[in-house]
Amino acid sequence: MLGSMLEQDLLLLFKGTCTGFFYTFISISGMILVAHYIIGKNFRLGLTAALGIVAVQVLWSAIALLIMMGLIKSANINHPGFALIGSAILFIMAIKIYRGREKFDQHDTLSERPLKAFASGALISLVIPIRVLGFAAIFAAIRVHTTTIDEGISPVIGVAIGSFLFWLIFSLSIHHSKKMISPKTLQKFHRYAALVLIIFSLIGLLQQYF
Repeated sequence: MLGSMLEQDLLLLFKGTCTGFFYTFISISGMILVAHYIIGKNFRLGLTAALGIVAVQVLWSAIALLIMMGLIKSANINHPGFALIGSAILFIMAIKIYRGREKFDQHDTLSERPLKAFASGALISLVIPIRVLGFAAIFAAIRVHTTTIDEGISPVIGVAIGSFLFWLIFSLSIHHSKKMISPKTLQKFHRYAALVLIIFSLIGLLQQYF
């Protein structure tokens, strides 16, 4: 019994980590902000701004899980309709991301205070509450169906780990290259982000048949 619960928690942690890492690819505005901090100020402030983004992503994922719990208690979450709706949401978001053209030219607004850097990262993510739907859709696609708060802790921690790993790798890459993100690179990130959402969407659809 204990071993089965541990395996379940580890599986939820793994799914949350994958979600946190790959879903962060859509944080294009956050990437631009963090890159500006690293190039314009220093690595420490850039990573601090990234932590602000991570904090909000964890918040959004927790809210998404609470929504999922409510659906589980009020309806049959395994009904094919939920997966179809989730896949449709992800597909629409993929199109929106692919067509996106984010810019960040406010070089003079970058603060040298860690708290303000953290707040800048948090605020740039807080203005996009639609991410809650994205998290809920992904959780539905990969079957993160938690029924209690205790079960929901593992995927949320996973999202925090995955998101932090993404931002650490991204920040180290920018710090090593000493170059700002070019428009061509941004275009590639838009394509990668759209591809990630489409893959999650397809996973949700394929699970109806396998």
